[in-house]
Amino acid sequence: MTRSHDSESSSVDQHPAVLGENHRSGWGDTADQPLGYLLYRAMTTLRPYMVAELQPLGIGVPEFVCMRILAGAPGQSNASLARSANVSPQAMNLVVRTLQDMGVVARPAVATGRSIPARLTAKGMALLKRAEAVMGIADDRLMVHLSNAERARFKQFLHSMGAHDPFGRGVNSPSSE
Repeated sequence: MTRSHDSESSSVDQHPAVLGENHRSGWGDTADQPLGYLLYRAMTTLRPYMVAELQPLGIGVPEFVCMRILAGAPGQSNASLARSANVSPQAMNLVVRTLQDMGVVARPAVATGRSIPARLTAKGMALLKRAEAVMGIADDRLMVHLSNAERARFKQFLHSMGAHDPFGRGVNSPSSE
């Protein structure tokens, strides 16, 4: 049985979240909401702040993520960077090329195999330091209602969860160090 577009939109229009009921926590008690949904909502709120703060530096979120990964684990190939950032190798190739063109990432002129390791240049490290500073502004906008202690605990929880990636894609995983 298929529903028409009109019946779908009218049933969506009647949903409590759409009507604004319990709009602060969404679909009920926060503890009952799936973590993925809560993280998605937080990232959806944070991303425009990140974009706005990074834009004057001439980089976007993918470039920032790539630079953070390289700062923690220099010498990674495009494929390894792509796994760490959870993007396709083609997408990471574009990011690395952009960063190379900016002079913030360097790779050897001659490959010693199939992969060409990337590293941040001195200019890249300086740009990353500036980017991390402005990211603090984006963080503050997202976490404006949290105390300093709550902010620190929240970041520690997220770090702890990301450090134990069962697929070995995280920056702290053995495959990327």
